Order: sequence, then structure tokens, then C-alpha cells
Amino acid sequence: MLPQIAFDTSGPGSRPIVTWEGWTDPQAAPQVFVLRWNGADAWQELGLDSASGDGISAAALEAFSPSLALTPSTGVPTVAWLDARDPGSAQVLLRQFFVGPTFPLTVTISGDGSVASNPIGVECASGQCVTDFPSGTSVTLLPQGGAGGVFGSWSGGCTGTGACTVAMTGGAQRVNASFVAAHTLAVEVLSAGGRVTSSSGRHRRLHRFVQRQVRPERAR
Repeated sequence: MLPQIAFDTSGPGSRPIVTWEGWTDPQAAPQVFVLRWNGADAWQELGLDSASGDGISAAALEAFSPSLALTPSTGVPTVAWLDARDPGSAQVLLRQFFVGPTFPLTVTISGDGSVASNPIGVECASGQCVTDFPSGTSVTLLPQGGAGGVFGSWSGGCTGTGACTVAMTGGAQRVNASFVAAHTLAVEVLSAGGRVTSSSGRHRRLHRFVQRQVRPERAR
């Protein structure tokens, strides 16, 4: 729906770029997509899921009415669209695509968990994922434990258990994310009004804490 087209004349020839509103799944939200002709024999995505998945919009309810413009000197495309945040209102969002050197960020996952990134680009649920980021970008990696795991630690480009921000300067970067098995610690409080607390930061991170109060039986 509502296709928009522009022609990149910054280099040899004229390469069309097209953006549109569409669905990849009839049950999913409408999204905004964009493709560029490579000048020879194929249409190319401009980045992660630019013409697949949830597109460049990743809207929860609906993305619609895309508009396209190109920077005359470089041919860099900019796409704007409306994003319905609730049934009664929408916001205008805009994305400008990068033209220049990029470096790969490799994320390797061990255990039950996943890693995403800010800015978007990394969506790694298992094994090893590689994403190209523009030179100079600061990428913050966000771990999320799975059904049977919790985040343990970073290694490689980040270390320890805290926040992981990778500077994409000077070449390729590699980060490993380790997830450990989650354990449940059940605590029974045998007196009315009692409570139990945990003092170990590591235990709070590695255990799912369950507290269950048990009323004492009345004397017969």
C-alpha cells in the first residue's frame, strides 16, 4: 500500500529506491518497508529487516503513510511514517540510512538467553550472530534470560556482569554472553507475619526467589 519512489542520481546511472506499507503476516501489524535497486540485477535491503520481518518501523499496532526523500549529494534515503501508538493517536517517526564504512559486531551466546541492542540491529537468540554497524556507533547490548536461564557474564569486548557498551571504531568487535541455569529457591515462613530476605547480590541474580507463607495449624 501507498508506495513511494525516488531515484538516487548521486553516482553513475539512476538507482530507484522504494518504500511502502505492507504485511508479511496477515495476523501481524502493518509495517513500513524499503528496498534499493543495486543497479544491475536485484533489489537490496538497506539494513536489518528493511524489507522483511517487522520492517524499519517495528510498530506494535500499525505503521502507515510512508514518505521518502533522498539527500541530493549522497543519495542517502530518509523515510518518515506515522506510528499508531494507541487506537486514538499516532506519532511521526523518521529513519535516515547510513552511507559509509561499517564494522561487524559478532555476538556469541552460550546457555538459555538472548541479546538485543540499542540502537537496534542485534537480535541474537542462540549461537552466533553478526551485525554491521556504522563506524563510530556506540552499541549497548541488552541480555535477556530465557525460560531456563539467567544472564551470567560478558567476555571478549565486554567483561563482568554490568552494562556492555561497544564502541564500533577501528575494526570488528566480538562479545560473548554467557547465561547460566536458573534455580528456584522456595522458602516457607512458618509463623504468621514473618518474612525472609536475601543479602547476596549474586544469589538475587542467579536464583528465582519464591516465598510462600504457611499458616500454623491451630491447637486441637
